[in-house]
Amino acid sequence: MSSRRGLTRHGAPSFSPAARWVAPQLTPLDPQPVQHIPGDGGNEATSISVAAPSRWDSGACHCTSPQRRAAVLAEYAVRLAGRPDLLDAARHELAGHNLACGCAPELPCHRAILIDYAQPPADPYRGGHALAVTLPRPWASLILLPDHLSPTVVHTRSWCTDHRGLLCVVASHTLDDHAVSSAAAAGFDTAWHTRQRGWLGAAVLVDVHPITGGCCEPPWGQQPRTHRRGLYHWVWQHGARLARPVAGHGFLGLRPVDWSVLIRTHPRAKAARR
Repeated sequence: MSSRRGLTRHGAPSFSPAARWVAPQLTPLDPQPVQHIPGDGGNEATSISVAAPSRWDSGACHCTSPQRRAAVLAEYAVRLAGRPDLLDAARHELAGHNLACGCAPELPCHRAILIDYAQPPADPYRGGHALAVTLPRPWASLILLPDHLSPTVVHTRSWCTDHRGLLCVVASHTLDDHAVSSAAAAGFDTAWHTRQRGWLGAAVLVDVHPITGGCCEPPWGQQPRTHRRGLYHWVWQHGARLARPVAGHGFLGLRPVDWSVLIRTHPRAKAARR
């Protein structure tokens, strides 16, 4: 995952409010994603392998393209969030253990998703192994369109970031009229997309660039009516949508969250009601 501050690839100053949100620091007692190194018996003895042929394998470990890896992880996280049977199995088998595969520690990997799902915190907004963004309606839903309907979706924001990769997506209460007109011009059901609220899934942010004349094709790339300067196009691909939205609230900027924000019935909340 790239740095969240600095310069964009276009040289524009990056603004990433995620810097104000600090994820809890891991201690030696916290489960961690680790790399299996052949012949390192000590490493293998203190962790559980989630690589193939384990049933927890995602296929992302074999992806050489960062964008493809992020796309596979988005699908994996959303698919697993909709499987209560596998979530229960993860909590029984994996909770409290370091999880390992052959990926280098710095690479995004399904190990981190499984750690969060297997042992979710009481408050998933206080940080975890995921990064999330709040988008106005219906943009939050539109960027999760499957690739065969719209391989790329572009929307306009007033700030930029140098982050490229996987983001969890929560829809805000704000309604963006420009998004409604863009969706209608593309032939999509604007009423349905506008109704989608809360955590909707995950998608891959592939580019952020200052808006210039003709930089992106209509209908997504059309200029907003305000014609303000200092606006940016955020370019999304590989959306993965939850079967049903999960209740949640928005926040400013990018924010570290626990992957368990995508789970419909949070385990800690369920336990508290018993």
